[in-house]
Amino acid sequence: MAGHERPAARITAGLEPSLVDNAPLLLTSFSEEDIREFTLRVAGPAALLAAKAVKIGERLKDAEAGRADRVKEKDALDMFRLLQATDTESLVEAITLHTADPHAKPTTQRALQVLKAHGTTVSGVLPALATTAAGGDPVVAPSFVALVDELVDALSSACPQLTLA
Repeated sequence: MAGHERPAARITAGLEPSLVDNAPLLLTSFSEEDIREFTLRVAGPAALLAAKAVKIGERLKDAEAGRADRVKEKDALDMFRLLQATDTESLVEAITLHTADPHAKPTTQRALQVLKAHGTTVSGVLPALATTAAGGDPVVAPSFVALVDELVDALSSACPQLTLA
């Protein structure tokens, strides 16, 4: 792919849920003169949340090994925005779909473990990163925690087959 590094388009851990959690989306130009349009399958919010969580989990391990530069604050803010913009019921519905797929389930479970380990206290890594990316907004960390807690609680009831410990 011209203009991108060699590994830019590769199979990577964390994308499996997008294979079962996606929908067609019509893409059109911003310009009225450009009549091109394309319908593409786009990952749903729960699949995007899982992908971001897995990526952050990998980068946190890299940071423990001395590569702190790999941790990106924007990834946590993206997760926060997904949690804000998507109602918990829709996330639970999609995550339930992920758990029915043998390839998506382990990835989703891993993502949820990252969320639970690093996103359930105001001083946790994910809320702290999201707050920094949001310019220090003091509302971000407690809101992040509340949204993660709500999701984990809803999943505990709806998907008892998930291991969230």
